Amino acid sequence: MLRLITILGAIGALAWNSVVLAQNSTETEHLVVEDFSRQLSGEQLQDFAGKADQALMKSVQFWGIPGPGNRKIRMELYAQQGLHAFSVFQQMRTKGAGTDRIVRVYGLESPQEMVHKLTHALFPTEDKLVRNMMGVPTEARFGNPLSFPMCGRALDSWVAALRRARSYVPLAKLGQRHEDWGMSFSGQMPVVTDRKRQHASYMEAGSFGAWLIDTQGVEKLRAFYRAAQEGGRPWKMIFGRDLAALETEWEQSIDKHGQGSPAEVDALAELWKRNPNAACDAAAGTSPKPRQPGVKPGGRRFSR
Repeated sequence: MLRLITILGAIGALAWNSVVLAQNSTETEHLVVEDFSRQLSGEQLQDFAGKADQALMKSVQFWGIPGPGNRKIRMELYAQQGLHAFSVFQQMRTKGAGTDRIVRVYGLESPQEMVHKLTHALFPTEDKLVRNMMGVPTEARFGNPLSFPMCGRALDSWVAALRRARSYVPLAKLGQRHEDWGMSFSGQMPVVTDRKRQHASYMEAGSFGAWLIDTQGVEKLRAFYRAAQEGGRPWKMIFGRDLAALETEWEQSIDKHGQGSPAEVDALAELWKRNPNAACDAAAGTSPKPRQPGVKPGGRRFSR
């Protein structure tokens, strides 16, 4: 039986009202964090959980919502798989107890996409365009700048490089199917099947979402999320223009950014033309390790 140990008081940097549930599990005001690989001591786990809670609250405050809801978000920690520590999000229905929002973190050294996936947990949706329009810009603001799809570079520079390399994917082609995003399923496990398409689609969604935030405001993008939950993508209802018109305006801003940052755009375009599957690691100054069994070339076993 798990022993419940209440942490009394606020002691220095651990003042997050954490409750230790077991040696490998702890709880904050908004998160239940479980260390399945037993990588951390009890004190280290509390520290990690507190910082994750702070990251979550940055997203909450940025998006102007009251909080993550009555049901706490679950965070599961596992050993690192591959070159980078990374994060994924999943919803899981529990019998008679509603739906759990789960952020899984594989590796603890500067995990990538953690803020991105915590934002997914705040705004769960099956529409990959909508959730990446919200999650990627939030990661860019508050998370790890080396995270996919930024890879240490500006999203707008990446999209300008895509346009220069003639690899741009029109936003209307980023639909609901995993294949639209360079992904598929192996059994019930999502996998990356087309790294080039995946990186292009995620960077475009992130850059477009950031542009909407800057030009239309957080409130409108939040309203778009709510309306899209009813089905479809109500561009004109929320923004007063259809997707084609919005995309044209965004592309003009991308071209202007490219003119102001020619050296970075040229460098990224060259990396992309040389090998789009390795462009992210090359831009971030890292190089991939030999492929792990069960991971398709250019991808990972787990989905984003």
